[in-house]
This record gives sequence, C-alpha cells and structure tokens, in this order.
Amino acid sequence: KPTEKFLVDAKYIRGQYPFILNPRFTNDDDQPKKLCFDTSEWEQTDANTWPFTDGQNPSVISLASNVYDLEAEEDSSSSWKKRLDDQFVDPIVQIYGDTTSESSSKSIENYYLGLLLFGDSQCRWNLSKDELEEKHFSLLESPPNKRSMLVILNETLDVIGSTVLKLEHDAKWGTKRKRFDVKKKEIPEFGQDGIISNEFERSIVELDDARLFFHNGQLNVLYRNGPYYGYDKQVQNPIHIKSTNGNTLEAYIKASETF
Repeated sequence: KPTEKFLVDAKYIRGQYPFILNPRFTNDDDQPKKLCFDTSEWEQTDANTWPFTDGQNPSVISLASNVYDLEAEEDSSSSWKKRLDDQFVDPIVQIYGDTTSESSSKSIENYYLGLLLFGDSQCRWNLSKDELEEKHFSLLESPPNKRSMLVILNETLDVIGSTVLKLEHDAKWGTKRKRFDVKKKEIPEFGQDGIISNEFERSIVELDDARLFFHNGQLNVLYRNGPYYGYDKQVQNPIHIKSTNGNTLEAYIKASETF
C-alpha cells in the first residue's frame, strides 16, 4: 500500500534515517562509548562507590541549520527555513564553537544539543547491604537532587559543555494541588543598557520524559512533571539560552510560557 501523502510530505516526520549515536569508527580498535558526566556538583561520593544518579531519557538534536538538505522554494509555504534563530545559536557559538565551514571541528553545524534527566535511576531492588557494597553501589535510597541537564556535544559526541535547565518563576507554575508562586529577586539583574534583564528567581525542577522540538526558529521542550502537573499530563515550554560574561551558559524556561 502506498505511503499516505501527509507522511511523505511531512519533513518533521520523514527527517533522517535513524543512526547510532557513536563516533564514526576509523579502525577496528574503536569502541562505542557512553556520554560521561561529572555529578560531583550535586552528589558527594567516595572512591569506592558509584554515583547514585545517572542520566536517563535522553533527547538529542542536531544544531545544523539545514540538517535535511532542503532547498528553498519560491512562493511556497513549505520553503525551507532555518530551524533555529541566530539569537538562540549565538550564545552557544560564543562559548563552544563558530559558524565557519562545516569542515571546521568547531563548526556549530557539526554539534548536537541534548537534554537528559538525572535523578532516581539506580536499581537496588532486592539487594542486601553486603551486595550493594560488593557491587560498589551507592548506599543512598533516594537521589540527592533531580535535575535536567542541557548538554553540548561535538561531532564525535564528546561532552564539551553543560548547564542545568532551570525554571524562571515569573508566573504561577503547577496546579491547585501543588504549585510554585511568583518569586521575585531581592535585587534584580540589569543589562549593559541599564534596563532590568531578570527580576525573577530561577530554580531547578524535574523535567521527566523530556523531548526537544523546533517551532518557528525556537527550541522547545515537551515534558512531564508529576508532582506539579500530574503524571498523566504533558506540558511544554520554549527554552531560553544565554551566555554570561561570554564563558558561562545559562538555560531556562519561563513559568509564564508553560502550556
């Protein structure tokens, strides 16, 4: 049976064929690798145990401006447009790369952006304390913190940068059962032009089963947060990225933009 026309014409569905997220092997000695993160910022461990937290539910997208090699068509509603506006890409370029030719090892065209949840991921079911020590498992029974990490990956899938994705409390967030209220900073931040750039607090929240997607040149995230929205509901937000002092990446979603 022929494929339905709406599936054939849908660029966001057709996309690219799946591929393995590993470096392109150059010889028989190359081995697949995992993305490795230093979790010591929020979890203290000793030399004899593994961290309790581990990354899960990854969502990874290419930062290439024209990943599908589409050609613009005049007077067509399906004309190709850049997936991400420059204002979104620029902070990443300032810190981690450039916009030179695709052959450059630091070209943003060869980079990936990923979102991973770090939280309650260690399986210790039915293991005794002796077995936990034998396997060098953490003795923690719950994660010290749950957070979603936005990561920058180069063309060989090495982690070259990361930041925690935070929630800006510029509106109420959650349901009547449980929610965050608006939280203003005691001292707002001002930009170089003297105008207030941020007057609201930001905090770490859990984005479970998060999925990145593009819309109108903006990066968005679809996710669940059981405690605040229920485990059967999905919500979404645009993601904002900026660089601080040209060397620190910040990423956040706004409570007022949740829907």
